[in-house]
Amino acid sequence: MQYAELHAHSALSLLNGASLPEDLAERAAQLGYTALALTDHDEMGGVVRFGTACEALHLGGILGAQLTVRMPQLNGRGGERSTHLVLLAETRQGYRNIASLVTRARMDSERGSPSVPWALVTRHVDGITALTGCPRGWIPQLLAEGLPDQAWTAATELRDVFGEHLALECWDHRLPEERALVNQLRPLARKLGVPWVVTNHVHYATPDQRIVHDVLHTLRHQRTLDTMGTRLKPNAEWALKPIARIYQRWRGAEEGIRASVAIAERCAFRLQQLKPSMPTWFAMGRQR
Repeated sequence: MQYAELHAHSALSLLNGASLPEDLAERAAQLGYTALALTDHDEMGGVVRFGTACEALHLGGILGAQLTVRMPQLNGRGGERSTHLVLLAETRQGYRNIASLVTRARMDSERGSPSVPWALVTRHVDGITALTGCPRGWIPQLLAEGLPDQAWTAATELRDVFGEHLALECWDHRLPEERALVNQLRPLARKLGVPWVVTNHVHYATPDQRIVHDVLHTLRHQRTLDTMGTRLKPNAEWALKPIARIYQRWRGAEEGIRASVAIAERCAFRLQQLKPSMPTWFAMGRQR
Protein backbone atom coordinates (compact mmCIF):
# COMPACT_ATOMS: atom_id res chain seq x y z
CA MET A 1 0.00 0.00 0.00
CA GLN A 2 1.31 3.40 -1.00
CA TYR A 3 0.08 6.92 -0.28
CA ALA A 4 1.33 10.48 -0.76
CA GLU A 5 -0.18 13.37 1.23
CA LEU A 6 -0.61 16.29 -1.15
CA HIS A 7 -2.21 18.88 1.15
CA ALA A 8 -0.56 19.70 4.48
CA HIS A 9 -0.25 22.91 6.49
CA SER A 10 2.55 23.57 8.93
CA ALA A 11 2.88 26.13 11.72
CA LEU A 12 3.92 28.58 8.97
CA SER A 13 0.19 28.70 8.12
CA LEU A 14 -0.08 31.28 10.88
CA LEU A 15 -2.57 30.39 13.66
CA ASN A 16 -3.81 27.44 11.59
CA GLY A 17 -1.20 24.70 11.26
CA ALA A 18 0.05 23.24 14.55
CA SER A 19 3.25 21.35 13.55
CA LEU A 20 6.63 22.50 12.32
CA PRO A 21 7.51 21.52 8.73
CA GLU A 22 10.22 19.11 9.87
CA ASP A 23 7.82 17.42 12.32
CA LEU A 24 5.35 16.78 9.51
CA ALA A 25 8.15 15.31 7.39
CA GLU A 26 9.35 13.06 10.22
CA ARG A 27 5.86 11.73 10.90
CA ALA A 28 5.17 11.11 7.20
CA ALA A 29 8.42 9.15 6.94
CA GLN A 30 7.49 7.09 10.02
CA LEU A 31 4.16 6.24 8.42
CA GLY A 32 5.85 5.12 5.20
CA TYR A 33 4.44 7.79 2.87
CA THR A 34 6.06 7.97 -0.55
CA ALA A 35 5.86 11.79 -0.49
CA LEU A 36 4.49 14.75 1.42
CA ALA A 37 3.56 18.17 0.04
CA LEU A 38 3.92 21.34 2.09
CA THR A 39 1.04 23.63 1.12
CA ASP A 40 0.93 26.47 3.61
CA HIS A 41 -1.66 29.24 3.30
CA ASP A 42 -0.28 31.91 0.94
CA GLU A 43 3.15 31.15 2.37
CA MET A 44 6.39 29.42 1.35
CA GLY A 45 8.58 30.40 4.28
CA GLY A 46 8.90 26.80 5.47
CA VAL A 47 10.20 25.22 2.27
CA VAL A 48 13.88 25.24 3.25
CA ARG A 49 13.28 23.56 6.61
CA PHE A 50 10.83 21.16 5.01
CA GLY A 51 12.98 20.29 2.00
CA THR A 52 16.07 19.79 4.13
CA ALA A 53 14.18 17.47 6.50
CA CYS A 54 12.70 15.46 3.63
CA GLU A 55 16.12 14.99 2.04
CA ALA A 56 17.56 13.67 5.32
CA LEU A 57 14.60 11.32 5.74
CA HIS A 58 14.66 10.13 2.08
CA LEU A 59 11.07 11.33 1.75
CA GLY A 60 9.74 12.95 -1.39
CA GLY A 61 9.26 16.56 -0.36
CA ILE A 62 6.84 18.33 -2.72
CA LEU A 63 6.88 22.13 -2.59
CA GLY A 64 3.68 24.07 -3.01
CA ALA A 65 1.15 26.41 -1.42
CA GLN A 66 -2.55 26.81 -0.83
CA LEU A 67 -3.35 30.06 -2.54
CA THR A 68 -6.28 32.33 -1.76
CA VAL A 69 -7.75 33.16 -5.17
CA ARG A 70 -10.43 35.68 -5.99
CA MET A 71 -12.62 33.82 -8.47
CA PRO A 72 -15.30 35.47 -10.61
CA GLN A 73 -18.91 35.11 -9.54
CA LEU A 74 -20.84 32.98 -12.01
CA ASN A 75 -24.29 34.40 -11.34
CA GLY A 76 -24.05 37.09 -14.00
CA ARG A 77 -23.93 39.86 -11.40
CA GLY A 78 -20.17 40.37 -11.44
CA GLY A 79 -17.97 40.51 -8.38
CA GLU A 80 -15.59 37.94 -6.90
CA ARG A 81 -15.58 35.22 -4.26
CA SER A 82 -12.62 34.16 -2.10
CA THR A 83 -11.57 30.55 -2.67
CA HIS A 84 -8.65 28.22 -1.98
CA LEU A 85 -6.57 26.48 -4.64
CA VAL A 86 -3.68 24.07 -3.95
CA LEU A 87 -0.68 24.44 -6.26
CA LEU A 88 2.15 21.87 -6.40
CA ALA A 89 5.48 22.36 -8.18
CA GLU A 90 6.25 19.78 -10.84
CA THR A 91 9.31 21.60 -12.16
CA ARG A 92 11.65 24.45 -11.32
CA GLN A 93 9.48 26.76 -13.44
CA GLY A 94 6.43 25.61 -11.52
CA TYR A 95 8.15 26.48 -8.25
CA ARG A 96 9.00 29.92 -9.61
CA ASN A 97 5.40 30.46 -10.68
CA ILE A 98 4.02 29.50 -7.26
CA ALA A 99 6.58 31.71 -5.51
CA SER A 100 5.63 34.60 -7.80
CA LEU A 101 1.94 34.19 -7.02
CA VAL A 102 2.57 34.04 -3.26
CA THR A 103 4.70 37.19 -3.53
CA ARG A 104 2.01 39.03 -5.50
CA ALA A 105 -0.66 37.87 -3.04
CA ARG A 106 1.25 39.58 -0.24
CA MET A 107 2.37 42.66 -2.17
CA ASP A 108 -0.99 43.51 -3.72
CA SER A 109 -3.29 42.85 -0.74
CA GLU A 110 -4.05 44.31 2.65
CA ARG A 111 -1.70 43.14 5.39
CA GLY A 112 -2.92 39.84 6.80
CA SER A 113 -5.30 39.10 3.90
CA PRO A 114 -3.17 37.94 0.93
CA SER A 115 -4.97 36.91 -2.26
CA VAL A 116 -4.60 37.05 -6.02
CA PRO A 117 -7.14 37.38 -8.83
CA TRP A 118 -7.85 34.33 -10.96
CA ALA A 119 -6.68 36.16 -14.07
CA LEU A 120 -3.18 36.39 -12.58
CA VAL A 121 -3.12 32.67 -11.75
CA THR A 122 -3.95 31.77 -15.35
CA ARG A 123 -0.66 33.40 -16.43
CA HIS A 124 1.43 31.32 -13.99
CA VAL A 125 0.41 27.70 -14.58
CA ASP A 126 3.43 26.22 -16.35
CA GLY A 127 4.99 23.37 -14.37
CA ILE A 128 2.17 23.22 -11.80
CA THR A 129 -0.36 20.62 -10.71
CA ALA A 130 -3.52 22.12 -9.21
CA LEU A 131 -5.88 20.53 -6.69
CA THR A 132 -9.34 22.01 -6.26
CA GLY A 133 -8.71 22.42 -2.54
CA CYS A 134 -10.61 22.03 0.71
CA PRO A 135 -14.33 22.77 1.12
CA ARG A 136 -13.39 26.43 0.64
CA GLY A 137 -12.29 25.65 -2.92
CA TRP A 138 -14.24 27.13 -5.83
CA ILE A 139 -16.00 23.92 -6.89
CA PRO A 140 -16.80 22.62 -3.37
CA GLN A 141 -18.24 26.02 -2.38
CA LEU A 142 -20.63 26.02 -5.32
CA LEU A 143 -21.68 22.41 -4.73
CA ALA A 144 -22.31 23.12 -1.04
CA GLU A 145 -24.52 26.07 -2.06
CA GLY A 146 -26.62 23.80 -4.27
CA LEU A 147 -25.31 25.26 -7.54
CA PRO A 148 -24.22 22.22 -9.59
CA ASP A 149 -24.44 24.03 -12.93
CA GLN A 150 -22.13 26.79 -11.71
CA ALA A 151 -19.84 24.14 -10.20
CA TRP A 152 -19.58 22.50 -13.62
CA THR A 153 -18.78 25.86 -15.23
CA ALA A 154 -16.07 26.43 -12.62
CA ALA A 155 -14.69 22.93 -13.16
CA THR A 156 -14.44 23.40 -16.93
CA GLU A 157 -12.70 26.75 -16.38
CA LEU A 158 -10.08 25.10 -14.17
CA ARG A 159 -9.64 22.24 -16.63
CA ASP A 160 -9.23 24.63 -19.55
CA VAL A 161 -6.42 26.39 -17.67
CA PHE A 162 -4.60 23.44 -16.06
CA GLY A 163 -5.55 20.68 -18.50
CA GLU A 164 -4.44 17.21 -17.38
CA HIS A 165 -2.56 18.80 -14.48
CA LEU A 166 -5.79 19.26 -12.50
CA ALA A 167 -7.29 16.91 -9.89
CA LEU A 168 -10.47 17.20 -7.83
CA GLU A 169 -9.59 16.87 -4.15
CA CYS A 170 -11.62 14.64 -1.82
CA TRP A 171 -11.37 14.09 1.96
CA ASP A 172 -12.81 11.99 4.79
CA HIS A 173 -12.79 13.61 8.24
CA ARG A 174 -15.94 11.77 9.32
CA LEU A 175 -18.18 14.74 8.54
CA PRO A 176 -21.52 14.24 6.74
CA GLU A 177 -21.21 17.55 4.89
CA GLU A 178 -17.83 16.47 3.47
CA ARG A 179 -19.24 13.10 2.50
CA ALA A 180 -22.05 14.81 0.60
CA LEU A 181 -19.49 16.91 -1.30
CA VAL A 182 -17.31 13.90 -2.12
CA ASN A 183 -20.36 12.08 -3.51
CA GLN A 184 -20.68 14.93 -6.01
CA LEU A 185 -16.97 15.56 -6.65
CA ARG A 186 -16.12 12.02 -7.74
CA PRO A 187 -18.70 11.79 -10.56
CA LEU A 188 -17.88 15.38 -11.53
CA ALA A 189 -14.22 14.39 -11.99
CA ARG A 190 -15.20 11.48 -14.21
CA LYS A 191 -17.45 13.71 -16.31
CA LEU A 192 -14.68 16.28 -16.55
CA GLY A 193 -12.09 13.69 -17.58
CA VAL A 194 -9.62 14.43 -14.76
CA PRO A 195 -8.63 12.36 -11.70
CA TRP A 196 -10.04 12.78 -8.22
CA VAL A 197 -7.50 12.42 -5.43
CA VAL A 198 -7.60 11.62 -1.74
CA THR A 199 -5.98 14.10 0.65
CA ASN A 200 -6.38 14.53 4.39
CA HIS A 201 -6.05 18.35 4.40
CA VAL A 202 -3.55 17.97 7.22
CA HIS A 203 -3.13 20.60 9.97
CA TYR A 204 -0.94 18.71 12.47
CA ALA A 205 1.35 15.70 12.53
CA THR A 206 -0.32 13.61 15.24
CA PRO A 207 -3.84 13.55 16.77
CA ASP A 208 -2.60 14.75 20.16
CA GLN A 209 -1.68 18.08 18.56
CA ARG A 210 -5.34 18.86 17.97
CA ILE A 211 -5.44 20.89 21.19
CA VAL A 212 -2.59 23.08 19.90
CA HIS A 213 -4.55 23.67 16.72
CA ASP A 214 -7.65 24.56 18.75
CA VAL A 215 -5.71 27.11 20.80
CA LEU A 216 -4.21 28.67 17.68
CA HIS A 217 -7.68 28.88 16.17
CA THR A 218 -9.00 30.71 19.24
CA LEU A 219 -6.17 33.24 18.95
CA ARG A 220 -7.03 33.71 15.29
CA HIS A 221 -10.65 34.53 16.18
CA GLN A 222 -9.67 36.44 19.36
CA ARG A 223 -11.93 34.29 21.50
CA THR A 224 -11.62 31.76 24.33
CA LEU A 225 -11.89 28.00 23.91
CA ASP A 226 -15.25 27.79 25.67
CA THR A 227 -16.80 30.38 23.32
CA MET A 228 -15.55 28.95 20.01
CA GLY A 229 -18.32 26.41 19.55
CA THR A 230 -18.56 25.06 16.01
CA ARG A 231 -15.63 27.24 14.89
CA LEU A 232 -13.37 24.44 16.17
CA LYS A 233 -12.97 21.26 14.18
CA PRO A 234 -15.12 18.51 15.75
CA ASN A 235 -12.42 15.81 15.96
CA ALA A 236 -8.71 15.08 15.50
CA GLU A 237 -9.02 13.70 11.97
CA TRP A 238 -6.78 16.40 10.44
CA ALA A 239 -3.58 14.55 11.44
CA LEU A 240 -1.30 12.48 9.22
CA LYS A 241 -2.96 9.05 9.17
CA PRO A 242 -1.52 5.53 8.91
CA ILE A 243 -1.70 4.27 5.33
CA ALA A 244 -3.72 1.20 6.33
CA ARG A 245 -6.40 3.42 7.85
CA ILE A 246 -6.57 5.52 4.69
CA TYR A 247 -7.11 2.40 2.60
CA GLN A 248 -9.76 1.22 5.04
CA ARG A 249 -11.59 4.53 4.81
CA TRP A 250 -11.55 4.49 1.01
CA ARG A 251 -12.23 0.78 0.49
CA GLY A 252 -13.72 0.27 -2.95
CA ALA A 253 -12.48 3.69 -4.09
CA GLU A 254 -8.72 3.12 -4.04
CA GLU A 255 -8.29 4.97 -7.32
CA GLY A 256 -8.22 8.22 -5.35
CA ILE A 257 -5.34 6.91 -3.24
CA ARG A 258 -3.45 5.68 -6.29
CA ALA A 259 -3.92 9.12 -7.85
CA SER A 260 -2.05 10.67 -4.92
CA VAL A 261 1.01 8.55 -5.73
CA ALA A 262 0.78 9.25 -9.47
CA ILE A 263 0.57 13.01 -8.87
CA ALA A 264 3.46 12.86 -6.41
CA GLU A 265 5.62 11.13 -9.01
CA ARG A 266 4.86 13.93 -11.45
CA CYS A 267 5.77 16.60 -8.89
CA ALA A 268 9.45 15.71 -8.99
CA PHE A 269 10.93 19.13 -8.25
CA ARG A 270 12.88 19.23 -4.99
CA LEU A 271 14.47 21.95 -2.88
CA GLN A 272 17.95 20.65 -3.69
CA GLN A 273 17.43 21.62 -7.33
CA LEU A 274 17.45 25.27 -6.25
CA LYS A 275 21.10 25.07 -5.26
CA PRO A 276 23.11 27.14 -7.75
CA SER A 277 25.67 25.26 -9.81
CA MET A 278 29.19 26.66 -9.64
CA PRO A 279 30.79 27.94 -12.84
CA THR A 280 33.21 25.48 -14.45
CA TRP A 281 36.19 27.77 -13.90
CA PHE A 282 35.34 28.11 -10.19
CA ALA A 283 34.98 24.37 -9.69
CA MET A 284 38.28 23.69 -11.48
CA GLY A 285 40.02 26.31 -9.34
CA ARG A 286 38.81 24.64 -6.14
CA GLN A 287 40.08 21.25 -7.37
CA ARG A 288 43.57 22.68 -7.73
